[in-house]
Amino acid sequence: MTKQDLQKELKEKVKEGVKPSDIRKLKRSKSLGDIPTNPPQEKIFYEASEDNPAELKARISELEDQILQLRISKLKDFSDYWEKNKELKKDLESNIDYGIQEIERLENKLRTINKKRLELQDQLSQSQSKNAKLEIKLINAENKEAQTATPHSDF
Repeated sequence: MTKQDLQKELKEKVKEGVKPSDIRKLKRSKSLGDIPTNPPQEKIFYEASEDNPAELKARISELEDQILQLRISKLKDFSDYWEKNKELKKDLESNIDYGIQEIERLENKLRTINKKRLELQDQLSQSQSKNAKLEIKLINAENKEAQTATPHSDF
């Protein structure tokens, strides 16, 4: 094989996404299945002749427009994120305020219930002591009646 034949074969087999090392493997195996196929990538570089400055300026303008559109898109995304974040903060503050009010309400209710319970316990102890005093008076009265009702008899 001559040098020109090799160059011709390489030009036929070299495609976008194929590395030169993959072509060497092809030389050894002579199989197209050994060449990995990469998905086509978006061209990053633009080939333009330096002789045509108008074409270069147009491409630069096009790229600047794309950059501007990307910036606008990112600003809109950030704006949406910011608004959503503000809403979430408001909701959180509202929930915290509601929770604080609910805790205060329940604390007041608990204080009121405990106060009533203490009052009822006090009343219960007072009424029990009154009942006990009345029972003592009743027992004393019965004892006096029993002593006066039964004459002392001398058997």
